[in-house]
Amino acid sequence: DESADTVPFSGSVPLCSAEDFCNEAVFLYNLNSTQGAEGHGFDTCALLTESCRGMNDFDDAMPTLYKTIFSRVEENNIHNPYNHERRQLSAIRSGNTEMLESILREDFSQRYGTLAEDPVKQAKYIGIVETTLSSRAAIEGGIHPEQAYSLSDIVIQKLDACTDEASIKVICTKMKFEYAKMVYSLHHGQVPEQGENENIHISHCKDYIFSHLHGRITVYEIANAIGLEENYLSSLFRHHEHKTLTTYIMEEKIALARNMLVYSDYTFAQVSAYLGFSSQSHFGQTFKKITGMTPRSFRNTYADDDFINSSFLLS
Repeated sequence: DESADTVPFSGSVPLCSAEDFCNEAVFLYNLNSTQGAEGHGFDTCALLTESCRGMNDFDDAMPTLYKTIFSRVEENNIHNPYNHERRQLSAIRSGNTEMLESILREDFSQRYGTLAEDPVKQAKYIGIVETTLSSRAAIEGGIHPEQAYSLSDIVIQKLDACTDEASIKVICTKMKFEYAKMVYSLHHGQVPEQGENENIHISHCKDYIFSHLHGRITVYEIANAIGLEENYLSSLFRHHEHKTLTTYIMEEKIALARNMLVYSDYTFAQVSAYLGFSSQSHFGQTFKKITGMTPRSFRNTYADDDFINSSFLLS
């Protein structure tokens, strides 16, 4: 028994995080290990694996996977369609709130996999996954990663505080629309008003472009894909968007290129090839025409850690 004057044991011992403890333990082991000197030292992952052996056994995962798939198919209880998920993310990526609203009316909520026995916990897990995917779609649509990640953090914290499924569903729905509105505002300079209708052909056109930014896009291909005559589509797009379809395509490609130059280590040639430009020279000329900077100067100016903070604060 501890007297009133005795310092509790936990208060007399320095405390640190589990991660710091593991790193220090590995460092000391490798410092005094012959294997460590030879370059075959112990690492944190190995330490955790050895320490937790038998506690989180993953060996039965694959047999369980095949049994689960077989039983779900037999019972006709398969997961919600992958295409439904892709179309949701495409709507967010293109900032198309009307398309998103239409897709969300297709209710596949009874076809999610079992992530937890508790219904509220199940809804939270699904909400976290949906928030993560939606934030990535928004980034692909041009939203600054720090902005998208910060909203994701806020949403997940709100989900964690929920105690009922209905509230979780409402938060997730609002989250998807918020990301879509952010993308729309970025490309159009304003947030779409509730009930605002964009020409359906223009919406389909933009959806096609967002889904094919990684390759060469022609007006003929877009018109053929959405079932319109090429000249009619070009005229319709210019009328509604006040710019040519070709100009819009190039602006969207360069918007993606800017993110790739700042947030990846792809070479200029790789970015050019990924976005379907005929040559690196053509990519460079187009990039400078739209941004006023060469790809190299743009990367040198913005591709550093400080840009993540400063550009977010100034936006």
